[in-house]
Amino acid sequence: MLHLQALSLTSSNQLIRRSFSINFRSMSGTNLHRFVLYAPDYTDAGALQRRLDVRAQHMKAAKGLYDKGLLQIGGGVLHSNGLEASDVTQTLTGSMLIYRAESIEEARKLVESDIYWTSNVWDKERAVITPFLQAKFD
Repeated sequence: MLHLQALSLTSSNQLIRRSFSINFRSMSGTNLHRFVLYAPDYTDAGALQRRLDVRAQHMKAAKGLYDKGLLQIGGGVLHSNGLEASDVTQTLTGSMLIYRAESIEEARKLVESDIYWTSNVWDKERAVITPFLQAKFD
């Protein structure tokens, strides 16, 4: 992993420092494919609390996968009126993530090792893992 910093000027002439990393594993000869996970949460009364109880562990593990080039992007899915809520965490209904893996079986292993899976946050019957083809715009 290569960590870089860049300086840039905003339109109001403020100097800002930006940090970014390049993960060479994701650019290596290994043929990593993308897989999207749509994982709705269980809907029982304790589901949101289970999510909140293990969120820190989930985020730490997700950051580790991101740093290794195995997680491209991820986040919470909100109820349709979630953006209007004073506390958006109360409107979380699931997760959407894009993994990088050699096969769908490898992607499934990543999903099934996530604490949201093992702690019964994500609804195992309704979760969907499917190959994803990223559009190229250049």
